[in-house]
Amino acid sequence: MINTVLDNNFLKYFFRASLCIYLVVLCWVLFFQVGTTDRDTYFVNPDDHLLPFHSTIEMLKKAFAYRYAPHGDQFRDIFLINIMGNLVLLLPWGFLAPLVLGKLHNVKRVAISGFLISFSAEVIQFTFSLGIADVDDLIYNTIGAVMGFYLLQIAKYMLFKMTDLPLNRLSNKEYNQKSA
Repeated sequence: MINTVLDNNFLKYFFRASLCIYLVVLCWVLFFQVGTTDRDTYFVNPDDHLLPFHSTIEMLKKAFAYRYAPHGDQFRDIFLINIMGNLVLLLPWGFLAPLVLGKLHNVKRVAISGFLISFSAEVIQFTFSLGIADVDDLIYNTIGAVMGFYLLQIAKYMLFKMTDLPLNRLSNKEYNQKSA
């Protein structure tokens, strides 16, 4: 079964299409969501968003300070959604890009590309007032890309362990010649 799938190049096209769809969704989430951020609170002290982990710590303080207040759960939810959302945002990049783009085959390259994507997004958000540019987003997005890369490594290991395919970059044709 797996050999037929590999011979038909189904996976190659599936992962390419998945990466393209992901990039469209990523652009929509980053630039075209309306009403998801409060720009007024951002401009009260915009320098706070340039200090690593300052906005995260402030959100955490609010989450604890208002935990027993009516509707205090919203601060906790905002905190968790912000961190988890930023971690998950580039996780698919770390998983899909190495499968589609041959040069992103190690964690360093995935981390750098994830950082550059996130940095570009933050610059665009800041320049065109689309969302809130925050250095914490850059950090969490990069970590998310690295997490995606390691999830890919785990998935590849499990797949190849179950199917007896080689872990290295041998093509299916080369594998069949060596095993014959």
